[in-house]
This record gives sequence, C-alpha cells and structure tokens, in this order.
Amino acid sequence: MRINYFGYFLKHRNRDERVLFDLRDILKSFCKLNNNQYKSNFKYSDEHIFISHQVGDVYLFLMTRSHEIIKKINTNDLSVDDIQDLLNQNEKLGFASYILLKENYFSFGSTLLAPKFQVFADYINKILHSLNISDYEFAVEPLLHQATRSEIVKMPFLGRATIEIDKENSLTRDIINVVRCKSEDVEDIESIEIIIKPKRSKSIKPAVEKFIDSIEDKGLQKMIIKAKNETHSQLTELYLIGQGAISDIIGSVKEESISGVLETKADENQYLINKLSEFRKNERFEEADISHIVRFANLDSWTDLVPELRQDREELCVS
Repeated sequence: MRINYFGYFLKHRNRDERVLFDLRDILKSFCKLNNNQYKSNFKYSDEHIFISHQVGDVYLFLMTRSHEIIKKINTNDLSVDDIQDLLNQNEKLGFASYILLKENYFSFGSTLLAPKFQVFADYINKILHSLNISDYEFAVEPLLHQATRSEIVKMPFLGRATIEIDKENSLTRDIINVVRCKSEDVEDIESIEIIIKPKRSKSIKPAVEKFIDSIEDKGLQKMIIKAKNETHSQLTELYLIGQGAISDIIGSVKEESISGVLETKADENQYLINKLSEFRKNERFEEADISHIVRFANLDSWTDLVPELRQDREELCVS
C-alpha cells in the first residue's frame, strides 16, 4: 500500500487568508460524540462514509459499497466502532483507508476501491458545514519533492528510470535520425518516453548515472528514478525533473501493525521532515481568530449541540 503525505490548513472562503491549525483533537472529539444518527448521515457520491479512531493519531476511513449495510446500520443502535466491525465481517460491504493525522499534515493510504484523500477533505468540510462554520474551508495540498542530481548520484541503489524528452532534445533528434523518419512523419509526436528497466532486484546505477550526465536539459520533460539507500528496504521515486509526491510503501503487514508502521514511516522520511519545515514557514500562512472552530477540540462543544443535531433527519443530511 502506498502512503502519500499531505499538508492541510484552513482557507477563508472570501479572503486570501490561510491559517495553519491542528485537526487532531477536533476529529477525536467528533469520533467520541455519542450521536450515531448525526455521524451516519455523511455521504459522498451516494455512498455513506464513516471515520473511526484507531489508536494514537491513526484513523480508519470507511466508505460503504452496499445499501444493505445501511439498512443494518439504520435499524440497529450501532456505534461507529460497531459499524467498523460490521464492515470487516464482509469486505464487499465497505472499503477502508488509513490516515495518520498530525499537526498540519496527514499521511493517507488506500486500496483500489477505498476512499481517496479528496473524499477525506470533502468529509471534513461537510462536518464543518454541519456545524454552521461557513467562513473557512478545510484545504489540502500534496507535499512534493524534487531531487537534485547530486542527491541521486549519492544513492547506492538506482533502479528503474523513466525519461521523457520532446523534439527539442538532441537525443530525440538522434532517435529520429536512426529510424530515418522524415519531418512530416514526426509532426504529431509530442514526446518520447524512455524506460530503463533493471533485472529483478538489481541496481543499474552506472547506466542511470550516465544517462543523467549525458541528457541535456533542453527538451527534458520528465526524469523519475527509483532509488534507495542503506537504511531503507523500499525503493523511493525521486523526481529529477518535475516534482513528485512524497510517499512511502507499506508491504504486507498484519492489521494490528499498520498504525505503528505509519508512525515509523513518517518519523523516518527525511524528505517529509524537510518539506514540512518549508511548508510551515511559508509566508502565505497568517494568524487569525479561528476560536469558533478550534473550540470543537473540546468534547463539551459537541455535546452542547446534541439536541440540535437530533433534529429531523432531512435537515441533517449534508450530502
């Protein structure tokens, strides 16, 4: 399972104002709220979505794929944890993503049919909307990294490399000349993609380094190299040209181990650590009074709203 990292903040809907904040206690209080009718009304594309606090800062984010489970949920006095257990009894009923939520950022891992990070952002905004918070929205942006040539060369293991060059690059012209194409033959070609693929588990560091040194920058559209150092067992995609999402890979681990692995991956990802420092220092973030939002870090602020949240089901629908 691939884990991608995202920064988050509050964005004012009417002003060019962005505010860093910590979502953790707010979401934990939401999960503790004893109001199943309210928490079971959030939807995305006609599918019900739920979030369940696991341990520490890790959450399970669920999306149903069957109307049958909604009937079971609506006819039983179930907590969100009960819903999770019900979903786990038959994986065809629901699909889950894993979220490690930290101050100003989160990591997100999902399988093919599980909800994606955009659904999570939409979910948080629907919760805010249900609380009559209309001035700010929850905003997310991927944390990206661009490697340098020296950084890649220092890596002891270099694997698969993908290079994209357009017609301005000299190597493209050489390839066109080798296959003896006329100018009219290549008129509709936008670019050429070259994949250097190693044998299984083999490093092709010498060959990749020669490509890096030999290909000119002009007309070079993309260069992605899979690499790893001595301290990591998994290959990381490094973008020499363009920016790629900072990510990690979680292999086959037991369900109960995923929370710990998410924490470890985040703590050890140096690209993430460096990018977070840059992200938080960005001058576009400013101070603002968001007390009407952060007050929901206290469970009492939620429970005060329980009578209001038990109004007619149609009024509560935030889909």
